[in-house]
Amino acid sequence: MKLPDGVSFVQLTSDKLKTLWEHLEPFDRLFTDEQRKLGSARFFAAVLQQDCILLEIEGGILVLDKIRPGIRAEAHVSFWDRKFSPKVDIIKECLIWAFTEFNLYRIEVRSPEYAKAVHRILQKRLGFKQEGVLRKMNWYKGRLIDYHIFSILREEVE
Repeated sequence: MKLPDGVSFVQLTSDKLKTLWEHLEPFDRLFTDEQRKLGSARFFAAVLQQDCILLEIEGGILVLDKIRPGIRAEAHVSFWDRKFSPKVDIIKECLIWAFTEFNLYRIEVRSPEYAKAVHRILQKRLGFKQEGVLRKMNWYKGRLIDYHIFSILREEVE
């Protein structure tokens, strides 16, 4: 199955990785305090793993990592143009592509407690279900915060 129109694989050159880091580093919700201290090296190492792909969508990226073909993957979406809501349809198409391409049964998202707008979009517009809370999972601005776990199953998007 081909990628949806307007979506492409990110070519992981050193220049592209540096550009992505420059776009993403200012987003507080993407990086815990520990990750931020490690800087770009940690980000580069994570996206260069064999179980990770980056899809470029105008103004942002969709990262699929911890891909376990035939089972599950984790998704992370970020738009440096800050226009998440208008891209819901293309994100849905990318999720369908991922389910098909990797024969997945579930896709998960972990989101910090303060990202309430993201939670609403995940649930109301993309069809994700909240499964639980990882209590005091990571440090953020000097305090431990909870992360919410959302998932969507293949049968919910077919």
